[in-house]
Amino acid sequence: YGTGAGQCNPSQLGFNEYCSALINNHSNEGGGAVFAIFGSVVNIKNTFISGNTAEKGSAVLTSDSDVFDDVVINMENVLITDNGISGDSTSVIEISGNSNITMNSITVAENQGAPLLIQNFDTEVELTNSIIFDNTAAPEVAFGSSFTRSCNNSQAPSPSSQTMGGNLGDPLFETTSRGDYRLSDTSPSHNACTSGPLGDLDGLFRNDGTGLYDQGAFELGGLEVDPDIIFVDGFE
Repeated sequence: YGTGAGQCNPSQLGFNEYCSALINNHSNEGGGAVFAIFGSVVNIKNTFISGNTAEKGSAVLTSDSDVFDDVVINMENVLITDNGISGDSTSVIEISGNSNITMNSITVAENQGAPLLIQNFDTEVELTNSIIFDNTAAPEVAFGSSFTRSCNNSQAPSPSSQTMGGNLGDPLFETTSRGDYRLSDTSPSHNACTSGPLGDLDGLFRNDGTGLYDQGAFELGGLEVDPDIIFVDGFE
């Protein structure tokens, strides 16, 4: 969230507002919000992606080339919702060959099309601590793709897909004063994982002392102060 006088404080933002957002973009073909090609390295962290449209990859699309290095995308604490056009969008995140993508603690919910579509074997994909729920089509990761996944809560994949690394059922989202897609007290995604990022999309620290972490972009009961910090500078 930056440093210095110009830093963004998520707690001071309005309902469904975030320090970093990719919203309401359109592509006639693919990559409504992000289109990564030819050896690109893209880091998408602490970001809201919503309202973007494209025929494929309404949120993220990668394309490869035999001439350039692999496309690399790193995603962490990302909320992806309400992307795509009903009946016209085939995928939300679509990864082509010679691409590496890491997705940690992301929430992909209520989008048009397959939330994750990987049909090429020349990909390396890692999906952890994430929620994929209530999208209009099933996720699909082709057999033969390198797919590492753990501690996820995903809607059922297509019959031609690898498993998604967990299906705990309805994550029981609720709306708070900050916005949508937060976890309720009874959510099966609450305290479901044994590791996770330092903070969440609301800028809250995830480590609450239990050693357990929530799935998705938001931590229920996240702390405003790092619990590992006992003393501040200049105080003993």
